[in-house]
Amino acid sequence: MDECDQLATWVFYKRLGQRLKTLRVYNKVRLKELSALLGVTYQQYQKYERGITRLPADRLVKLKRFYDVSYASLLD
Repeated sequence: MDECDQLATWVFYKRLGQRLKTLRVYNKVRLKELSALLGVTYQQYQKYERGITRLPADRLVKLKRFYDVSYASLLD
């Protein structure tokens, strides 16, 4: 992966994390509730929101269903 691809990947996960945090705060959902839904620690979920750790596809599907939103709205 070249430097440009790495930057694009980093930006993608940062934006996804920001969107996840916005959804969580707007819907007044606790970190612990989401981390239990995904089967991770709340610290791990925070890393998803900060874009530090990549969110696996299966967990993205669970979040899409939980919030009842489209993939496009999550990945916008």
